[in-house]
Amino acid sequence: MKAHANFGAKILDPLTPLAGIREMVLHHHEFFDGSGYPEALTGEQIPLGARIIAVADAYDTITSDRTYKKARSATDALAELERCANAQFDGAIVELFVRTMRALPNPIIEVAATSGPRNS
Repeated sequence: MKAHANFGAKILDPLTPLAGIREMVLHHHEFFDGSGYPEALTGEQIPLGARIIAVADAYDTITSDRTYKKARSATDALAELERCANAQFDGAIVELFVRTMRALPNPIIEVAATSGPRNS
């Protein structure tokens, strides 16, 4: 499972105009505290795009049905992101994401948790 970040980056290797995207793909599972993979980068060593993708990916994972778990509500997902801020995720990005999501009308926020399975 952990190899998917490396595989995704490898696929993008020949596409030199997408080098920045390649770095985001490679590092989207780095944790802000350095406990992630593949290179155990910390803080701002992690490309900004990868830090943004990490938060969005986690929100999507939490609010989507998976074969191994039921989707949780948007409220639960935002609380989980806040709980993991400054450890797993960049706290500034979490704060902005959560504030933005909470400013949306509730029916929009809850769509992720109630729209049923998605192909992710």
